Amino acid sequence: MKVGLIVPTLNAGPTFESWLAAYAQQTFKPDYALVIDSSSEDETAARARTHGFTVEVIRREAFNHGTTRDFGVSYLSDADILIFLTQDAVLAD
Repeated sequence: MKVGLIVPTLNAGPTFESWLAAYAQQTFKPDYALVIDSSSEDETAARARTHGFTVEVIRREAFNHGTTRDFGVSYLSDADILIFLTQDAVLAD
């Protein structure tokens, strides 16, 4: 069974490092980890790539809560289970 993670982002800022560090400490890692970045003007996309995420950048104007997540679902169509997280919800453990 394959698991995919989808995280929409926009200018997550330096606190995204805390999010990425918490993610890195998880004992379970999904088979696919996708960040859908809405053309951030900071280092969000680069930080995600550095931590092994696949990053797809979309135009900021194209972002829509439902449509963007649906794009992620289509992109990870091989996954049996999809997990959606946000850039500001830091994993506790």
